[in-house]
Amino acid sequence: MGLTRKLASVSSLGMIDYRSDKERIAKYTRQQRNMTKKALKQGPSQTAAAVPGAPAPAGPGPSWQGDPTGRHEYRWWTGNAWADQVSDGGTTGHDPIQ
Repeated sequence: MGLTRKLASVSSLGMIDYRSDKERIAKYTRQQRNMTKKALKQGPSQTAAAVPGAPAPAGPGPSWQGDPTGRHEYRWWTGNAWADQVSDGGTTGHDPIQ
């Protein structure tokens, strides 16, 4: 921040923010990065609660994935666990995982 903008900001008692858009974005980015690091140190179970609006953890979301049991071509992944919906050659059915 230039000296003139600093003096203007001080003279307005901080009521007017004379920072450039680039400086504002950089500060916001640093704050978000630090919040995310802090949340990750607390553990994955608290990440979503600690950082509101944070994206979901990396990994496949709900979608058809290769069947881990090998009994079918595809099995539905809910994003958290395997479901009993399966697909073979475009035909869907149910086969519970035991």
